[in-house]
Amino acid sequence: MYTYTYDNKEYTNYLGNYWLDHEASDSNYDGIGEKAVIFTNSHVWYVDEYPLVQFYEKYELIEPYFPPKRTILGYNMFLVVAIIAFSLLLILMKNHKITKQN
Repeated sequence: MYTYTYDNKEYTNYLGNYWLDHEASDSNYDGIGEKAVIFTNSHVWYVDEYPLVQFYEKYELIEPYFPPKRTILGYNMFLVVAIIAFSLLLILMKNHKITKQN
């Protein structure tokens, strides 16, 4: 992903290639075509999901964009909650056995 300017506006998105024989529509005016380019080269199919609608000179690359890494509040949150719940369940079961024996 990149942060770039196109038509004097700043965007963050993936950038593909410009294709001379591809007529791209750009309904949101971000410089990236809405329709992917699909082509083949000796039995291998390629897809450019982010084709540029203009020559690359019309785009100014500002910087690569690195989405924030998922931390404990992201993907791992379910795992943390599951571990805590399981630990509490074990503690409650142990306490229940102790109180039941007394």
